[in-house]
Amino acid sequence: TKSISELKDIRFLIEKYQRGYRWGIHEIVDLLEDILEYGSAKKQHKTIPKFYCLQPLVVKTEGSRMELIDGQQRATSLYIILTALQLPNYYSISYSTRSSSEDGIIPFLSDIANHKYAEGITLNHDNYSQTDNESYSYWKECVKPEDNTVDNFYFFRAYQVAKLWLKELSTLTEKEFTDTLLHDTRVIRKKKKNMSESEESVASSF
Repeated sequence: TKSISELKDIRFLIEKYQRGYRWGIHEIVDLLEDILEYGSAKKQHKTIPKFYCLQPLVVKTEGSRMELIDGQQRATSLYIILTALQLPNYYSISYSTRSSSEDGIIPFLSDIANHKYAEGITLNHDNYSQTDNESYSYWKECVKPEDNTVDNFYFFRAYQVAKLWLKELSTLTEKEFTDTLLHDTRVIRKKKKNMSESEESVASSF
């Protein structure tokens, strides 16, 4: 396994056969709250596992990058949450499509910290439809024509939700949450089967 802090500067690649980022509000909030609850339980010295473990990331090497075979939704969500915590571009995510840049980086995603989040949006835990509608209305007001894609909207909404959720925390709790995310949250690394020897050695180092 790897802690989230150990993912720093890793270059992930997502190939064109994979669907776009589609996590909804519920998935983002559940992930945030699970990490917070784990950190709180650890602080209270409750009997819990040594770390909070996310579902596996299945990878193989692709040049100097790690191709994400499975787990791109989680990896992208973590990337957005880290950005909301003012840790932008903690690692990189490149797409073989969905981007006009040569390196596959989606400018909107890599610069998402520069998109002001809407303090007027309500994170209604009893009715996420309200949050979704308000997010979409704000998106229509502020999006540039060249950024108006389905993928970018999902990135944008996830960032809005993460910022709004973090706003509910005290400064101390946010600091503790960040520490739990970076050091006590881990991902399982799985290698894709049928790799060559050289590919397997690189995947094993992940």
